[in-house]
Amino acid sequence: MEIALSPNDLRVPVKWRLYEQGSTAGFEEIPTVNSPNGRTVTNSMIQADQPWGVQLRWRTLGLFACFLHGGLWKAKLIFEKMGGGETSFNVETSTPDEGNSGLVYKTDLQVRPGQLQPGVYRVVICLQYCFGSGSPGPIAGFFDGGMIKVYNDHKAEREVAPAVNGLAAADF
Repeated sequence: MEIALSPNDLRVPVKWRLYEQGSTAGFEEIPTVNSPNGRTVTNSMIQADQPWGVQLRWRTLGLFACFLHGGLWKAKLIFEKMGGGETSFNVETSTPDEGNSGLVYKTDLQVRPGQLQPGVYRVVICLQYCFGSGSPGPIAGFFDGGMIKVYNDHKAEREVAPAVNGLAAADF
């Protein structure tokens, strides 16, 4: 038996935003942009010592939204390192479904400083509905977060590095 759903029966619109927070090293000469929660939209260049992440917002709409009550939504960031190499690091959160059509759900997938090694990564955002038992349900969405570059800013290291053979590291 198969049950066909129309978009009027169940819809799950999703919005996401990749953000970054202040770094702890370098770029002191650039003025700080103040945002209400300390988060700004990223330019996809993230210092390794900088906290960042993805904010997700979604709603369940339609007649069948009430049948999702008792389940949960698992949001996950998946990283694919470009140029060879692998990473098993990912970030995951769970949000209970209330079963109310139109209710807005939010989660924040945070990446703490140093959790990703320097490199270029493709970011994939996954939102999956799971039953109360935790087993995956039939609703999932995948979003391409694009490429990010995680790097170390060595400016501070160059400024305090000792001179070798009369040349300071900042001379290079």
